[in-house]
Amino acid sequence: PVGFLDDDPAKSGKVIHGLKVFGGNGDLNLVCRQQEVDEVLISSSRMSEERLQEILASCGAQDIAVKRMRITIEDLTRQ
Repeated sequence: PVGFLDDDPAKSGKVIHGLKVFGGNGDLNLVCRQQEVDEVLISSSRMSEERLQEILASCGAQDIAVKRMRITIEDLTRQ
């Protein structure tokens, strides 16, 4: 499934533009295991280099590809 993480607790578990909010950014490892994630797209332009390195290391350890690009929810749901 395609979904995303958002640190706004009010969005957790909701569906926005047809995509499920699986949790907050701190839930990445859990969500990757539960949802059998094979690729992570990072679209935040405000992410610290330290956090980016944490994500790269965590995903690398789980053999999950990571791509960084500017993409919005609307881009993912546009047909």
